[in-house]
Amino acid sequence: MGAAYDSRRDVYWITDWVTRLAVAIDPLTGAAVQTIDCTGFSTGSISDCGYHPGADKLIIGDRGLSSAEIMIFDIGSGLFESSFTAQASGFATFNPPGITVSSSGDLWHSHNATNRLYQVESGLVDSVFLDVAGTLPGSVTLSASGLTPNGFGIFVYGTAGTFIVQSGTCAGLILDIANPTLSSGFLADPTGKHSLTVGLPAGAIGITLQVVDSTACLASNPVVLQ
Repeated sequence: MGAAYDSRRDVYWITDWVTRLAVAIDPLTGAAVQTIDCTGFSTGSISDCGYHPGADKLIIGDRGLSSAEIMIFDIGSGLFESSFTAQASGFATFNPPGITVSSSGDLWHSHNATNRLYQVESGLVDSVFLDVAGTLPGSVTLSASGLTPNGFGIFVYGTAGTFIVQSGTCAGLILDIANPTLSSGFLADPTGKHSLTVGLPAGAIGITLQVVDSTACLASNPVVLQ
């Protein structure tokens, strides 16, 4: 019924209005790698879906018989988080037929009776995300997004584990790295992004990286160098 590209996992989410399942498909193998069941939350049948890249959420339309809802699921846990009523919900059933999310996080949905596109507020906020492109030994590019615009950030690295910041403005922040080492800091650009290309040796394979938004005291997803 619908499809959306998940840029963090490099998969396509496909929704099926009959089974009420959203399935993540590997574009190289065609294999299903994750399934989200909407049965307990959809009052009718599900329609299109959209991926919010900043918040890392899957947004799915619920073509309810009495109202049209837009549901939000956390991809990491696969759990339902919240829902809200779509625009022109009472005008006709089986809406919204189409949903899309722009690269900047703007949510749009269509309506088959009003023949309009609606931009709606999802309430989602960006999360800090770290992507690493390249293989070791060699040149790799570290790309951080979801940072505070023009805010201060820092890359941290070490062995996988848990570390709780004990002091300073970000006391209590939990990292997924045991005894992290801090790299030099940086300023994010006006869009909340920063990238760095470095050459790394084979000895760095297995090291875990994170980026920390020191302005908002938020940590990104951990990435293990390969």
